[in-house]
Amino acid sequence: MTTMIIFMHMMRVSRLLTYLALSLALSLALSLALSLALLGSTAWSQSPADSPCVVIDGQLLCHEPPCQSSPSARSLRHQPPTPLHVAPPPPVPFPVTTLVDHGPSENRVDLVFVGDGYQVSELADYADQVQYVVDGIFLTGDPDPDQLDVTINNPYVRYARFFNVHRIDVPSPESGIDLVSPTREVNTYFDCGQWSEEIPRLSGCDTNLALEIARQSMSSVGVDISLDGPRGWLGLAMNTDLYVNGGAYAVAMFAGLNQLRRPIMMHEAAHSWHNLADEYGGSTELYTGVEPEELNVTISSTGQRWASWLGYQQLGNGTQSVWEGGRYHDFGIFRPTDDSIMRFALTNGYNSPSIEKMIHDIYTVVSPLDAWSDETQLLPQEFSVSVTPLDPRVILTEWYVDGVDTSSNGLTFTQESYDLTPGLHTITAVAYDEIVIHAFSPNSHPLDLVRHDLERLEQSVTWTVVVGP
Repeated sequence: MTTMIIFMHMMRVSRLLTYLALSLALSLALSLALSLALLGSTAWSQSPADSPCVVIDGQLLCHEPPCQSSPSARSLRHQPPTPLHVAPPPPVPFPVTTLVDHGPSENRVDLVFVGDGYQVSELADYADQVQYVVDGIFLTGDPDPDQLDVTINNPYVRYARFFNVHRIDVPSPESGIDLVSPTREVNTYFDCGQWSEEIPRLSGCDTNLALEIARQSMSSVGVDISLDGPRGWLGLAMNTDLYVNGGAYAVAMFAGLNQLRRPIMMHEAAHSWHNLADEYGGSTELYTGVEPEELNVTISSTGQRWASWLGYQQLGNGTQSVWEGGRYHDFGIFRPTDDSIMRFALTNGYNSPSIEKMIHDIYTVVSPLDAWSDETQLLPQEFSVSVTPLDPRVILTEWYVDGVDTSSNGLTFTQESYDLTPGLHTITAVAYDEIVIHAFSPNSHPLDLVRHDLERLEQSVTWTVVVGP
């Protein structure tokens, strides 16, 4: 009997412990869920002020909203929301179509496009949308029927041959993007969608996955896009006609069906590929942060950051000066021009400090010369050396003998090009962007596009020859 009582008591204790363990587990789970919910509401809470808008065909369309805080707002803006769906299968190479081939990838910027929310049956539409945007960036093909092309202050046109352009076809299980009002969730490869109800015009995608897919797919066709620098050059088309867009690190996101997709893509590209800031305001609180990393805004009321450009007259954007307001603040931060594509005037192109930054970024990837004669061997007395500029319309060449200008500017130099005396001589080809000779030109020369670090736009090759008596 005693044994039976002890056994029953032990069973009651066991059931009690089990109940306590389950209760504790449930309590922890509820606490964790509540914490995540509160954290999520904090991360998504944002109160936008009036946003920059344009009127197209009587419709009010607005691009990126001004954020209400300083650096943290920008970091929030550039982070995609947490994916709502189950992650897609591990990255695998997808089909690549090269749209523009201007030369060896080793000396070109490889601009790559991917798409999200396009089912297999919609990939042809996606291809047309990407081609339409590419034509808008480089002003090739037919002009925009609504005259929304960036025809002025657009450096991509001058440097079009510095780019190769590729399209990667990534089908999604479902069509479209996630919407916040009314709520609609679709299963797409990069999980693109509107950011939140507070900022529905801002997009969020799994940009890390997009970059990885681009790298692996381009690698499968022998192109290493990691050579194009840490920022990368990726465009992401979203299958929607809504006004949804965004600039994440290295990834410019745009609505593939929206009427403003050409200039908006170029606006987002300035964020993603060139780290340029929005030049509109928003918050009426005085900006008190440190000097921003973006070169087209400053806390200096005298504009020291672009002092060399002060007074330069630019078609469309006017005089390069110091205008208060930018980077989501109306006061305490300054921009170079009254307006530009980074503010409200989507078709005015970029201001001068921004163009200079963009050109420097391009030359971070490419060099003026594609090829040249072997310079590692001593030249024979009868010689002929040559260079192959990346684009002869942009790159000029000068030849020097022992450091003296020969006044020769062709692509080939021979022993007959200059009267060489007996002895050891050096033959040097200097290739440079023509804009170098127009830096600081009077009367705002149209090729006065870069005023700093001009040596980054030059390349030289030297050969050695011994001439006998």
